[in-house]
Amino acid sequence: MRLKYLIPLATCLIINMMQAQASERPIRTGMKTIAHRGYWDTAGSAQNSVAALVKAQELGVYGSEFDVWMTTDGKVVLNHDGVIDGITIENATYEQIKDKTLGNGEKIPSLQDYLDQGKLVPEVKLICEIKTHSTATKNNACVAKVVAEVTAAGMQEQVEYIAFSMEVCKELLRLQPDAQVAYLNGDYTPQAIKDLNLTGIDYNIGVIRSHPEYVAQSHALGLSVNVWTLRTKAEMLEMLKLGVDFITTDNPAEGKNFTAFPVTIAQLCDPQLGFDKGTFAADSLHFEQAVAKINALKPDIVALAGDMVNDVSDEHAIAVFHQIKGKLKVPVIFTPGNHDLPDPVTDAGLDRYRKCFGDDFQTVEIDGITIISANSQLWRKAPEAAIDRQEKQLQAALTSAAKRGHRVIMLTHVPPFVKEVEEKDEYFNLPLAVRKNLLQRFVENGVILWLAGHTHNTHKNDFGPISILNGETTSINFDKRPFGFRLLTVYPDNRFDWEFIPATE
Repeated sequence: MRLKYLIPLATCLIINMMQAQASERPIRTGMKTIAHRGYWDTAGSAQNSVAALVKAQELGVYGSEFDVWMTTDGKVVLNHDGVIDGITIENATYEQIKDKTLGNGEKIPSLQDYLDQGKLVPEVKLICEIKTHSTATKNNACVAKVVAEVTAAGMQEQVEYIAFSMEVCKELLRLQPDAQVAYLNGDYTPQAIKDLNLTGIDYNIGVIRSHPEYVAQSHALGLSVNVWTLRTKAEMLEMLKLGVDFITTDNPAEGKNFTAFPVTIAQLCDPQLGFDKGTFAADSLHFEQAVAKINALKPDIVALAGDMVNDVSDEHAIAVFHQIKGKLKVPVIFTPGNHDLPDPVTDAGLDRYRKCFGDDFQTVEIDGITIISANSQLWRKAPEAAIDRQEKQLQAALTSAAKRGHRVIMLTHVPPFVKEVEEKDEYFNLPLAVRKNLLQRFVENGVILWLAGHTHNTHKNDFGPISILNGETTSINFDKRPFGFRLLTVYPDNRFDWEFIPATE
C-alpha cells in the first residue's frame, strides 16, 4: 500500500531547516590528560617510578600522578600500596625499604627523586596523591613533609595535590593556602567542596555517571573537574562530551587524542527511496530506522552521500524523504547523487535539485575541520557555467580551510575510484583525468578523508594521506552487507574510527 505523506513538493524550499550551512562554531575545548601513576604501561616503566614520570614528560601530558607515603623516620617515598614486599611503609624506617624495587627494577623512589626529575620539565604538572595513613598524626606529618620539600624545591606552582582524606586536604590548604587541592572520595557535592575552599573535584567515573550535574555545578562555582581512572576510548569520549576538565588514565597516549574534540560524522549513503519496484516501503523503513539510530548516537553532523530518491521526478518519494529526514535532530550536509539530477545534468535539473535539497555545493566547519560537499555529477558532463561555478566555490573553500589551518573532508556521491587509481572509466568512478587531478589537488590542500556513496558496496581505499570511504546504504547493498550507516570519529591526530551501525537492530 502506498504510504501517504502530507508534504508537497512546493515546501522543499523551506523544509531543510536542519541543513548544514557555511558557518563555523568555536572549537570546543577538550580535556587535559593526567598519566595515572605516570606513563607506566610501556617498555622500561613501572607504576610510580621515575621512569614513568620521564615517559609522561616525553609524551607531553598535562600531568603525572603519583602516590606518597611517609616512613617512621620522615622519608617520603612513592608507592601506591601501603605495603611493599610485605613491609608496611608507614611503620618502617627508610633503611628497611630503600632497596625494594619496582616492576622495572628501579628502587622505590623518594619524593625528592621525583621532584628532581619533575623540575627538568616544568610544563608537566606533578599530581601528588597523599595516601591516607593510619592516624591523623601521621597524615599531618606526611602533609607537612611533602609541602616542605615542594617549597624547598620552589615547585609550589608545578605540584598539585589530591587526597581521599578530607582532613589531608584541609591540612594542605592550611600549610599552603594557594595550593591546587582536589578531593577524591566522591561523597561531597561541588558546593560543599567550594565551601571548604578546595579547588576541584577529582571523582571516580562511576560518581560522575551517577551525578553528571556535578560537572556544570563545579564549573559554575569555579571548580575544576577531574575523572579517574579512564582506560578506554569510549570512556574518554563519554567524559569529553560531559565537559570535564581533566582525565586521569592508564592510557595517556590515547588520552592525548582528546585534548580537542574528535568530530563525529554519520555517513549515510544512498537512501534511494524506490530503488526497485516493490522496495519503496522497505527503503523508507530502513532510512527511518537509520535516522532513529543517528538521533540516539548524537553525532556532530550527518553526511548524506547522495541519491536521496531513485527517481528525481517522483514528488511522492521526495516528500517521503523529507518527512523522514525531518526527524533528524542533528545538522545534515547533502551532496547530489546521480539519481537526484537528470543525466546529463541540465540547468533546469540543477534548479530543481536546489529547490528540493539545497545548494549542490556546501561547506560546514566543525572543530578545526572543514567538510566540503561537491557535486560529482559536474565532473562528468554538465553545463560549463555550472562547472565554472563549482570550481570557484571549491577553490575558495580549500583556500579558506588552509588559511584557518583546517583539515578537510570531502563529500561527494561518486568516489574517485573503486579499486585502484588507474582503473578504467566506468559508471562507479570519476573520469581518470579528473580523478587524478582532484586527488593530487586534495593531497596538496590538506584533505584527509573523502566520503562517498554510489557504489552500493563497502570500500576503503587510500591515496597518500587521503582515505576514501564508501559505506553501506539503507536501500540495497550489492555486497549483501546489512542495511545501515557508518559512524566516523575523526581525532585531532587524523586517526579515525569508521564503525558500522546497523539500521535494523
